[in-house]
Amino acid sequence: GGGEGKTGHSCDSENRRSGGCKALHFLPERGPIANTTVRFGEEDFQNGESSEKDQEGYHWHVASIMALHLSNQVKKETSGMSLSIGVGPNKLISRLASGLHKPDGITVVTPGSATLNLLSQTKLLKVPGMMGKFGHEIVGKLGLGRDTCISTLLDANIQKILRKSFTDERINFINQRARGVDETPVKARGPPKSVISERSFPPSVNTDWLQRMVEVLAENLIYRLQEDTIDHNRSPQRLVVRWRIGYESTPHGTVSSANLASRGTSMPPSLSKLLAHVSASEERGTAG
Repeated sequence: GGGEGKTGHSCDSENRRSGGCKALHFLPERGPIANTTVRFGEEDFQNGESSEKDQEGYHWHVASIMALHLSNQVKKETSGMSLSIGVGPNKLISRLASGLHKPDGITVVTPGSATLNLLSQTKLLKVPGMMGKFGHEIVGKLGLGRDTCISTLLDANIQKILRKSFTDERINFINQRARGVDETPVKARGPPKSVISERSFPPSVNTDWLQRMVEVLAENLIYRLQEDTIDHNRSPQRLVVRWRIGYESTPHGTVSSANLASRGTSMPPSLSKLLAHVSASEERGTAG
């Protein structure tokens, strides 16, 4: 392994020690999912076509390197923003894998044993489609604990209770989730509904420092709005400012949203004028 990868990032031993080389975490086929096989860059990347098994491995390595390249490009173009990525056989498994090595890791889950191993250690209430009311309904009707893993639902005795408690359509959805089956296509979400500039920092009463933070956030917001205007040919209608008044610990170690406050208003005329100028300039440039 090592050497210069296709992404242009050196993955020699010195760069690994300094943290300059991103790792690919391959989930094991059995045992704790924390025991991942770690590879750097294009280590063990195979180009051979000697067998069907080699071809399958080749495609998975291609997907992994694509994820590595995407992560590096996002970090480069956003001046350091981290990105955690999941690579899996479908949308569901990729989403579950993406959160395993935050804030900047790439997790690869191959089909078969590795996927089943992941599901056997993933809490039911952490599975997309079961995080809210439906998941709590399942736990309540089956008398299960909140830490119950999704694959537990395939147990024969639990299946009997499911058939008495839910419609065939819902049971089919539950069982597909428990088996890691997801035929939902990946679709582009389209333009974001809002453009956000935010930053978290400890409570402060230093008004000069807070004013500087507001200025930095405002500059960032204006930059993003100009990009959005160029990309989607639209202008925002309202400006909303949200802030947190102090912190409150909860049993889960999170910050309570009860301390959030906000104020909204129509867009300042000066900002609307600036964005209209940006849009007009872009149209002239396109026409030219």
